[in-house]
Amino acid sequence: MTKQWYLERGYKLSAQIEEAEIARAEADVEAAYIAPIVGTANVPTDIRQKVVGSLAFLLLLQRSIFATRAGAKVKTGYNSQDASAWDVLQQEAAACHLALETLRKQPGANAEAEVCDICKIYFKTNFIAL
Repeated sequence: MTKQWYLERGYKLSAQIEEAEIARAEADVEAAYIAPIVGTANVPTDIRQKVVGSLAFLLLLQRSIFATRAGAKVKTGYNSQDASAWDVLQQEAAACHLALETLRKQPGANAEAEVCDICKIYFKTNFIAL
């Protein structure tokens, strides 16, 4: 999916985020979450895109915050360490959790699949507690 795809759906992406970063985040979430759950099931494209988009956006936010902490980026509103940035991360993590639950309920999907939680959605001290 492209940067434009995210912008059209209301995701606020920084002008500094490049298509290559988006592609990497999408590939990472596909391998970590989507492949174990979906397997060979035939999941509708719109559902798959929604899940991948939500997860990739959260991962991009997290990577942006880490880059700022490490000194690789200039601090901006979304990648600062203030409370509102953490609120955004929590909201996105909750949205990702709901999207993953929708994916797990698709016919043929492996609802019990173990995922590699690279976005830390289920790490309760950072985001949502299940």
